Amino acid sequence: MGTIVVIWAFGDRLNLFTSWLPNERVLLRLQQTEMKQTKKAKCQMDCLGINKTHIDALIQEGDIDFKNSDTQNDPLIYIVNHSTKDLGEFQLTFAAADSTSTIISAQKNLITKNCECED
Repeated sequence: MGTIVVIWAFGDRLNLFTSWLPNERVLLRLQQTEMKQTKKAKCQMDCLGINKTHIDALIQEGDIDFKNSDTQNDPLIYIVNHSTKDLGEFQLTFAAADSTSTIISAQKNLITKNCECED
């Protein structure tokens, strides 16, 4: 009975209860901010075959690499890893500011493809 009341009362805000772990909080932040990308990141993603569907999956289900991310400076730098059946393992690096998240680089793990993208 209590569960039904909670679902009814909080409805679309239930993610407040399920997103308390650090990984989920960062993904939620990325989902709720305006998404941008640098020219270099756009070039890398085009070269590697990373599209909007892959980005959407990454910010829903990705794994934050906190060890290599820089969460002490502004903007916050988050490295997010994800794997899909069609693309395999890939990684996007985000610069997260107050209202925007900018993809600043893209990599495909285990693939050494020379994507001649300028800085």
